[in-house]
Amino acid sequence: MNRMKKEMGELMLQNIVKYLFCLSVFFVLIFIGQAQHLQAESKNDETTLVNGELWYDSDGNYIQGHGGNILSYNGRYYWVGEYKQSANFSGIALYSSNDLMNWKFEHMILTPETPKGDTTIGFCTIERPKLIYNGSDFILWAHWENGNDYTESKLLVAKCDIINGNYEFVKLFNPQTTQKGENGEFLYSTNRSLDFTIYNDAVDNGNGTIKNQAYLISACGHDMCVYKLTEDCMDVVPKESYKFWKGAGREAPSMVKVNDYYVLLTSGQSGWYPNQSMYGYTKDISNPDEWTLANALITIGNNSTYYSQPTNIAVVEDKTGNKQCIYMGDRWDKENLGESTYVWLPMDITIDENSDKKVQISMDYLNQWSFQTSTGTFIKPKESLISENKQVTVSIAGTQKHPASQAVDGIIDTDTTWGNSNYYELSQARVPFTIEIDLEEVSPLTRMDLSTRLCNGSETYYQYIVEGSVDGISWSTILDENANKVVGFRSHKLKGDYRYVKLTVNAIKNIHNENMAVWAAGIVEWQIYASKAF
Repeated sequence: MNRMKKEMGELMLQNIVKYLFCLSVFFVLIFIGQAQHLQAESKNDETTLVNGELWYDSDGNYIQGHGGNILSYNGRYYWVGEYKQSANFSGIALYSSNDLMNWKFEHMILTPETPKGDTTIGFCTIERPKLIYNGSDFILWAHWENGNDYTESKLLVAKCDIINGNYEFVKLFNPQTTQKGENGEFLYSTNRSLDFTIYNDAVDNGNGTIKNQAYLISACGHDMCVYKLTEDCMDVVPKESYKFWKGAGREAPSMVKVNDYYVLLTSGQSGWYPNQSMYGYTKDISNPDEWTLANALITIGNNSTYYSQPTNIAVVEDKTGNKQCIYMGDRWDKENLGESTYVWLPMDITIDENSDKKVQISMDYLNQWSFQTSTGTFIKPKESLISENKQVTVSIAGTQKHPASQAVDGIIDTDTTWGNSNYYELSQARVPFTIEIDLEEVSPLTRMDLSTRLCNGSETYYQYIVEGSVDGISWSTILDENANKVVGFRSHKLKGDYRYVKLTVNAIKNIHNENMAVWAAGIVEWQIYASKAF
């Protein structure tokens, strides 16, 4: 019996030793894996940004920076935005980064519990927060509503002496603009303020100090307003504020200054669904008559702004001091606002004083891209558009005004709010229908972008499959989107070497009621990309 106990004890001791050995090896492997991961990051200062997917902060939580802006301060980027648990106010979140790609959660700088006089901010709706620095304090502006409807439309102001602190409520008000009366008197107008942005046209005084001259640009119903801010950036100057683009129905403004031009990007008004963004510009921001005319605004991006709505234009400098612009857009998810994603894209803005269109902006869609921190440059995927103006074959002919060739003609934008101005229109409104592109040679496909017709108020989603073929006879399914419910614009990664690609649309449905809506059918553009290595 004693011998058996001794043997059992030795066996247990051996098992314990083996267990501890395995456990130590397990943790060593984890540590090595982490060390290799960190080392790999330190060797490469490029980080990839993937549009339209959830982005996560350094704690592993998805980033809630909706409707916000980026402020550069003391060598870091600070991103402020809406923390959304519902359409009502849950908080304003602040994140920081040194490379625009990896973000650390800093603080919830404004919450429903933030003191407001004898009470708290409490139940309400707060949207589009924008952060600005006046030289001594950080000033937070936001669009405020009562939480039940959009009838009050006020501006909220808060401040803090440190960027990531608890912000102190300052005031809530409806801003005023003025215009001159017949006798030269100032006529005041108290306005609703909805979507807005802030641009600080700071001037170096040459003595180590900065003079702030900031402007707040806001939607007021179907008009736009420019408000000049006081030097402390906490109030407006009504006598130097005005309305413009009256009746144009623009919202979601974002502003940047390029050379001497103030450039203002806006979206149309279509609720949570996307539409065509446009821009205008002026050299004299004090004069409402110097802006691009409302009926001459210039399109940017595709007919849905790549399924996004502008919120900010971030400016970064490369190592030579050249300023580069990044479009920041929200891809709203109406049913789950907190998991709405983001679309950030490099913008190319040039000035041509000899052109009727003096400010020219191009903004191509990229599924993903990188920012190289050592040089401050954008790194784009090595791929080329290979489908433009190629031969197409369709199962249903296009109309005389909108033939099938318009699906590959390179025109992705629209100059009309209702419907689209350039697209493949079915001569017979029925599904399924197919469109086939001959790419002329076998190519290694990387991506496809599909832009479909949008009708404001009756937005539709398309359900489809994509097939590829080498010879036009034998086909392989390379993408199945028969369960898709995203309207307007889809971008997909593709794999495989093919000469022919075929899109089969099996259903077109109204997102508002799920009814079939083939009457709204229209392929604005179908774009196929391939690796540049072929």
